[in-house]
Amino acid sequence: LVANAFWNQEGITVAAGTLQVSTQANYFTFINRDGQYLELSGSKDFGIRTKLEVPSGGFGGISLYAALPGGEWWQGAKRLDLGLENGQVSVSVWDGSSETPIIEQKFQAGSLPQVVELAVRKESGLLTIYADGQPLGQVQENGLFSSGTIHFGLNVAPNTELIVYSITAEAKNGQGVTVH
Repeated sequence: LVANAFWNQEGITVAAGTLQVSTQANYFTFINRDGQYLELSGSKDFGIRTKLEVPSGGFGGISLYAALPGGEWWQGAKRLDLGLENGQVSVSVWDGSSETPIIEQKFQAGSLPQVVELAVRKESGLLTIYADGQPLGQVQENGLFSSGTIHFGLNVAPNTELIVYSITAEAKNGQGVTVH
């Protein structure tokens, strides 16, 4: 899901099959509205894996949008951010009612390599977070992905660099995941 022309936007460098963002004083938040998106069927259970690197230590990661914002960046947006921050795996969830996440959790993952494969799997109302194949913990899904549609994005904190090598989607428990 990394290799499509719709990521080629101002602020994102698409090079050698990677997405690269380097920020200065402000957050960089991008929604790939025109690119590929997922449509889930059945119980809407799924998995998303991303291989990424955040060499500068601040937060950098991917965003999964179940509902796109209408107005301010957070209004109406149902979104999960999964990334790295200062050597920890970070998960934040917004429900569109406030600019403050309803869930914000850091997971200790021990000593991580420079390039890490992170994953989130939604099954039976729980989101399980993984780093390099090892489960780190769970958070409640609270109907976040009930719409059955997922758009992708990037979120990078000020003075931070993010390199995304891959984003992969998978169906869970025989459910359907269609890439559009």
